[in-house]
Amino acid sequence: MTYWNTKLDMQKLHQTWKKTNFTKHVDDLWGSLQVPGVERDEIPPLDNPHFQSVSKALESLPPRSAMIVVPTKNEVKAYRVDDVMLHEIVNDKVDGEPIAVTFCPLCNSAIVFKRVINGQNIRLGVSGMLRNFDLVMWDDVTESWWQQFTGQAILGEWTGKQLEALPSQILSIEQVSEQYPSSQVLLKTENDPHPPAHQTGDFKERGASMVDTSKIFATTIKNQPVAISYERLRKEKVINYKVNGFQIVVLFNEEISDMGIESGENKGQALMYSSRNRERDLHFEKATQETYTDQETNSTWNLFGEAISGPLKGENLVKLISYPHFKKPWFEFYPNTLFLS
Repeated sequence: MTYWNTKLDMQKLHQTWKKTNFTKHVDDLWGSLQVPGVERDEIPPLDNPHFQSVSKALESLPPRSAMIVVPTKNEVKAYRVDDVMLHEIVNDKVDGEPIAVTFCPLCNSAIVFKRVINGQNIRLGVSGMLRNFDLVMWDDVTESWWQQFTGQAILGEWTGKQLEALPSQILSIEQVSEQYPSSQVLLKTENDPHPPAHQTGDFKERGASMVDTSKIFATTIKNQPVAISYERLRKEKVINYKVNGFQIVVLFNEEISDMGIESGENKGQALMYSSRNRERDLHFEKATQETYTDQETNSTWNLFGEAISGPLKGENLVKLISYPHFKKPWFEFYPNTLFLS
């Protein structure tokens, strides 16, 4: 299958990817690749990112700018989605751990991975290929190809291996400042590699015309893919649900701008938590614009899963790894999804 009238040239592939083991790949690879005519790393990853304090960043960025936030025990970093979109991959370290902050604009998928395979630190790049309109990455050790949406190697020596996804959140920079006042924010500099022209300018409008931008919030719980429509999230604000005996709560985050190629009416994000606490399931409802209460103890909680008053004050819900995506690619990769429409 080809797209944009660009054919898959196997001879050129072998010449370009000299280290890649083409005998190892997932079964449906050659029938599912899309070839947009972009060369390897023509969209250049950001390998030497620079940062500034969140207070300094707030002086120049709109307060509702969408940020990919990576919180660790000793350090928090935040990456403006529209800046990551220029490179699609930021190879960085947080709290000493090699990470890759990735964003595929045609899938609306912002996923953070640990950049370590078989004990080796790897650098991830942009292959120039797509699959189900999702970014295909490559590593600098074996030149295997990796699916950004799933973190799985799909071609090369490491086919079948899995990148570890790391906890992250999509918050506004104003929320980052309030919740993580000592965090560092990605800073664009003149020394950053320049993205190609097609990745800049009116890309937001052009990109949105290329794909279906219907949006979901999704995760996998006990091997069950789960997706929630943003129409339902916007309407209900709080969703309590049990998946395979596992109780979750999803809180809609309205205080944030649209990101990537999302349309304005699709703005808003969400946070998902395990609502198990002290051997019981909690069920939540909206209390005020910024707070929630659980029905079991009437404690008051904030968007970040923290009990701020009541019997459970000081308790924290466990954040689940979950992401916004466009609906169509999610169901291509996870057709057996439980869909809360």
